[in-house]
Amino acid sequence: MPIEVACRCGQRFRADERHIGQQAKCSGCGNILTIQAAPAASTPPAAPAAKPQQIVVACQCGARFAARPELAGKTVACPQCKQPLTIGAAGPKTPSAQPARPQPAPQPVAPQPAPLGDSLWDDLPAAGGSLGPAVSLPPTNPLGASASPSYSGGRRHIGIDLMAGRPMKEVIAGVILSILALFAGIGLWIALSQVDAERGDSSKWPSTTGTIKSAQVVEDGLYRGRQKYRAKIEYTYEVNGVPHTSDRLQLGNSPTGRSFTADMAVSKYAPGSTHPVYYKPTEPSMAVLEAGKDFGYYIIPLAALVLGLIGVVGLGVTAASLVYRMT
Repeated sequence: MPIEVACRCGQRFRADERHIGQQAKCSGCGNILTIQAAPAASTPPAAPAAKPQQIVVACQCGARFAARPELAGKTVACPQCKQPLTIGAAGPKTPSAQPARPQPAPQPVAPQPAPLGDSLWDDLPAAGGSLGPAVSLPPTNPLGASASPSYSGGRRHIGIDLMAGRPMKEVIAGVILSILALFAGIGLWIALSQVDAERGDSSKWPSTTGTIKSAQVVEDGLYRGRQKYRAKIEYTYEVNGVPHTSDRLQLGNSPTGRSFTADMAVSKYAPGSTHPVYYKPTEPSMAVLEAGKDFGYYIIPLAALVLGLIGVVGLGVTAASLVYRMT
């Protein structure tokens, strides 16, 4: 029948009965142990030993765990951050009163022969188990600060991730596209300002009387496989005694599209009739029959405004997500 042998370091082993009275070396600490026979069955059981008080060890990383009393004064590695820790002694503990029990009779000690090798027994689990947390203790913050959801892995994120779930490459692409949209809007607006400065607002131009020479609808090419038409109206006028001829109906393009659109424009200007002609003071050869800005004139600034808004909003969203992920 195997005999259980315990060492003072906490290791326990199992040896065969034929090795009773012999000595062996503990494989854990190297201490020389004497194998003794198990107490007789008739012997009253010994009083149960008081459960050793465990030592609570706290690391600078915030981890806390319990260690066996036998490890007091030893240096071990923290199971969480691997920093070396020295285990202190356990605090005093007042033992509870235990009823007196008869002690077993001392066992005769056999002659001590030469120590044997370590192969005569099998290892048993250590009495106190591994150095891991034997008691569940709540983690503590050594700095006393409350946990914040903006901390992750010791870092504090700045802002908020408005593109959560999107890969980083999409965030970077969004930043680039937003910048391009913003610059495109600014470029269109600047280009429109230059064109407007060159042409001016025809509603503020001076006027003179002109005579319609001809008014007709002409073909203006194809658009998506369909024929387009344009109103072509020629008229003459004089500025400071200098005659001029023009066919410009308004600033921008003349009415184009289907034939009825051009017909409506032509129907207002019969050949031989007179109409006011608005001319540019600094360039009298530039004139129109209809002053003001047409609807098409506002398409470019509208597109510039939309592109600018898309660029600003997109840049704000993508930049906030990029800053959050990089901090």
